[in-house]
Amino acid sequence: MFADVSSADNWADRWSYLLRGPGWAYDKRKARLAA
Repeated sequence: MFADVSSADNWADRWSYLLRGPGWAYDKRKARLAA
């Protein structure tokens, strides 16, 4: 989780990693891994 927060592009995404459910950023993470 800390790696996701530190690699987030903006503060809204950082807070979302902390406060939202575990699957909300799957598309972002998938796109980042594919690049």
